[in-house]
Amino acid sequence: MTNYADPAIVADKAAGWSDAQLACRINRHAWPALNHPMTLVSHGRGYYEVRQRCVRDCGVARKTTLNEKGYQLEAWSMDYSKAKPYLMTDDKGKSLGRIDHHGRAGLWLTAIGMASVTEVPNE
Repeated sequence: MTNYADPAIVADKAAGWSDAQLACRINRHAWPALNHPMTLVSHGRGYYEVRQRCVRDCGVARKTTLNEKGYQLEAWSMDYSKAKPYLMTDDKGKSLGRIDHHGRAGLWLTAIGMASVTEVPNE
């Protein structure tokens, strides 16, 4: 069963996020193309390893391994070590849950509150 974070906790945690971290929480990460400087592809005997950092510079990175025929040998593994306080954890490091549509709605309102908003007349 999936545990979802309380929307009030999401809003509280979001107050400490960078603009990039907030954007990634709303829109998901922006992963670069393989020829982008934020991607490192290394080759060893029988495999390629692909490491990427999110281009928004939110601090999240990922890696995977492919065989020489291009088949993914392992799922992407995420690295949040440079993305504190991006993860929503309690004082003991336990996850406070995933962000659902209620939490995401609050994130949208937080982001909109930081944007330049144009009021339009009602017709």
